[in-house]
Amino acid sequence: MPAPKAVDVTVWQIKQQAMQMAEELSVPPFWITDWLLYVIDKPALFLITDNSYQLNDVEAERFNAGVTKMQQGIPLAYLTGTQAFWSLDFTVNKHTLIPRPDTEVLVETVLEWIKDHPLSTTPMLKPMRLLDLGTGSGCIAISLAHELKLANKLKQVSWQVVAVDFSLEALKVAQHNAVSHAVDIEFVHSSWYDALSTQDEHLFDVIVSNPPYIDEAD
Repeated sequence: MPAPKAVDVTVWQIKQQAMQMAEELSVPPFWITDWLLYVIDKPALFLITDNSYQLNDVEAERFNAGVTKMQQGIPLAYLTGTQAFWSLDFTVNKHTLIPRPDTEVLVETVLEWIKDHPLSTTPMLKPMRLLDLGTGSGCIAISLAHELKLANKLKQVSWQVVAVDFSLEALKVAQHNAVSHAVDIEFVHSSWYDALSTQDEHLFDVIVSNPPYIDEAD
């Protein structure tokens, strides 16, 4: 069905049509309401407390344009430019894949492995090293660095995180995300290991990777 017209469009009207719109577009219903909240720059509670809010012409036009892009196959995260992952918000764009919730299991698994396999090192002198191959938006490396940063303070163990990607554009996004979340990561432009040193002091204690894949159902 067509998106609501740019005349007298209220939050209540869009909420009433969200389920049907999502079904027509073959997208999750929350895409419609989350896009609405993004356009009008309001918190989620606004959908409950301010049903009578009327979109102005600019907001209605932008909302409609976004719905049209969804119809063309553009995901919500590319419209908003952000995606939540591991309780953090990450900038994403066409040069990066969108972090998926199931990838959080990988972060959790790595943290559990580190917890269950204490690595011997001289405290705060020679850091342990973790490598993320094909970092994309940096969501895995940054989430791990964020958690290990806390562990560093508690256990007096220093971790150095290195993230690699073949795409310079993706690395720009990852670097931006690292700065946003105040974590120190070394980013390397490389096809897998090609640009990494093979010297002993540059070996890694943990290597993680979640290369691009497409689910059979997608």
